[in-house]
Amino acid sequence: MESELKISPPNSFDFPFQPYPIQHEFMENLFSVLENKKLGIFESPTGTGKSLSIICGALKWLHDRNKTNEELLKSEIEILEKKKAELESETADWLTSKSEEINVTRKINLLKLKHKSMAEYYQKFEELNSKKKQVKLKRQWKKTRNNESESVDGVNESLQENSEEIEEDALLEELIPTSREDSDDEDQKEDVYEPIKILICSRTHSQLSQLIGEIIKSPYGKKTRAITLASRQNYCINPSVNKLKIGTLINERCLDMQKKEKKSAKIVDADGKAIKRRKTESCSCPFYKQMAIDDLKDQALLEICDVEDLVGLGEQIQGCPYYASRKASEDAEVVLVPYNTLLHKATREANAKNLDPKSDDIKTQIFTIQDFVLQVGIDNFNIFKLLKFSKDSRIGQKIHSYTKKNPQVFEKKEVEKKGLKQFLSNIEKSKNKPEEKNNDNDDNSKPKLNFGNPFFVFVQFLESLTYSYEDGRIIMYQNKEKKQCKFSFLLLNPAAQFKDIISEARAVVVAGGTMKPLSEFRDRLFISAGASPDRIVHFTCDHVIPKENILPLIVTKGLNNENLLFNFENRMHMGNVLKDVFCEICKKVPGGIVVFFPSYKYESWVWEQVKTLSFGRPVFREPQDSGSVDSVLESYASAIKKSGSKGALLFSVVGGKLSEGLNFSDDLGRCVVVVGLPYSNINSPELKEKMTYLDKNHGSGSGKSFYEALCTKAVNQCIGRAVRHKDDYATMILLDVRYDRPSTKASLPDWIKRSLKTCDFSQACSLIEQVIKLILTLIY
Repeated sequence: MESELKISPPNSFDFPFQPYPIQHEFMENLFSVLENKKLGIFESPTGTGKSLSIICGALKWLHDRNKTNEELLKSEIEILEKKKAELESETADWLTSKSEEINVTRKINLLKLKHKSMAEYYQKFEELNSKKKQVKLKRQWKKTRNNESESVDGVNESLQENSEEIEEDALLEELIPTSREDSDDEDQKEDVYEPIKILICSRTHSQLSQLIGEIIKSPYGKKTRAITLASRQNYCINPSVNKLKIGTLINERCLDMQKKEKKSAKIVDADGKAIKRRKTESCSCPFYKQMAIDDLKDQALLEICDVEDLVGLGEQIQGCPYYASRKASEDAEVVLVPYNTLLHKATREANAKNLDPKSDDIKTQIFTIQDFVLQVGIDNFNIFKLLKFSKDSRIGQKIHSYTKKNPQVFEKKEVEKKGLKQFLSNIEKSKNKPEEKNNDNDDNSKPKLNFGNPFFVFVQFLESLTYSYEDGRIIMYQNKEKKQCKFSFLLLNPAAQFKDIISEARAVVVAGGTMKPLSEFRDRLFISAGASPDRIVHFTCDHVIPKENILPLIVTKGLNNENLLFNFENRMHMGNVLKDVFCEICKKVPGGIVVFFPSYKYESWVWEQVKTLSFGRPVFREPQDSGSVDSVLESYASAIKKSGSKGALLFSVVGGKLSEGLNFSDDLGRCVVVVGLPYSNINSPELKEKMTYLDKNHGSGSGKSFYEALCTKAVNQCIGRAVRHKDDYATMILLDVRYDRPSTKASLPDWIKRSLKTCDFSQACSLIEQVIKLILTLIY
């Protein structure tokens, strides 16, 4: 269609409940941004239902736009057919009218072809929905059959041994093309209707899983086709592949197993004598079967699945979830992807694992990419050719395979002493040695060094050297003895990665709880990526929670009128102050109290100061390993919900595992305390280089603004954890005199600033007591 009829935001949106006014306003503005091909910066406080508002607003627009496109197409066909009829009846200038009639007919045919492909596209899903029961029955039958059959390894063996089954699969795969690209009919490819897609991106798979849950809960859950794209590491169900763990190895092994293996099938006569052998080809992966993948794809389009759901279905159907998800994405209306899938470039950091860049004994040097290439003397190498050679020769995989076949383990001192030549010589000698029996008693007698395969990391580092000289920096960390060295790549200009998205996408929306300073998104992301300023739209809204339900306090002085300054130089002298603060808050606040510290190191120090105290409630600490987070949270919640409980105290870290994405609603978070301002290490070479780059390219002071924003964004994430709905209530205590600075106050969210008070700790205790009594009176 050459024209597009503009549609206005509706008066109402489908929502699981009556939306709050700010949610309706959010959806209305989102609808407008998507319709008018804008770039939106959407700011909605944590706890205001952003995810649901995004989903309902975007899907309402998508359905309205698709319906309008179809109506517009029909309307254009009708107008042209009327014009054709008029031309056919024209007699005055027969030659001119016939010429114009031919052009009109051509346009009508093209539009009808588009309408036909659109109708066929939607008809496909109508037919699929009509077969929904049969698909479910088929899935159940396959599940029963698989439960009675052999294990996955057994399936793999039987596929390789049973020539008749191999031949059948090979014939089926020959009949069914694996993708649209396999078709030689280019005209047919052009005629396929490609629907508008909504891509939703987030940082982690767990956040994407939450978004999938929101889609299912929404009114669009049963009428939306949505799929999550993830890596083979997340989706592979072949034990012989996913046991490799390393992403590159999994990818290569998967691709290897797709290569056709030639097999022979016996053809016998009536007496059982072989008369000839027929050669067939088949994939060696038992899950890479076209029919099973198509079956799984259909199921994923019929019922919204997250990654875990699709993996479970894949195991039942014996089809590959990775390839099913990619096939499903062609017809999905909503595709959910992690950021690195959308913005993937070879910018990963390359390390030597045993070197700590924060150590005082570490020397750092920073190079531009150009300087680094010249300094190490590789400017005469064609890095692009080296990368191509590494990919084509698969040298990394060969090295890995070799080290697996020769799993030699040596004492660390011996290797350092004798060097690489001796190490290689030992490997060669070991081939002729008989295999020695393991002696369990000797396993831990000597320190051992396992040799891994760092080649993949090296290749990734080489790829970073192909970046623009201005956009990247190479940072070298080296200890004083110069025995250990680490190189890392720092990308200074994210806009370069965003340029294609800005130019190709109809509209782009970035959304979060706090988006200040806006210049980071407006100037450094959108405009730097080539967007025109008039295309950028900013939307911000208030919180759903009433003003009287929160009590945010900046506390500048302690109980003994001491100045509260938790900077790096002073905070180790504040142990007694914090003891008083925690004891008094525990007396005043029922339910859960969450305390956020600026670092794990400081949290550990405070814990040593207070661990012998009794707060009248149990104290829990954020674990540093991710695997223990759930169990700590469950124990914390159980302690609060326990009959007769006064609550619980939870020590956490700003920017840690509990400061983002987790909710402390209702009694789980009646008070949030933030100790100090969590400024990043100003001496970090990466941060210093980033600040210098911003000052040079975006004006003096840009680096400092970026530094301040890193801190206040982290604080805003923490204080937003406690209030999650309009009937919730909580108090937020910001412990540090620096919070009272005008610039710091200005960076706090508007919903906090409207109720913000500055006081000393004695006044804070009095205010907390008054507010909690008032709220409890209103509730009970």
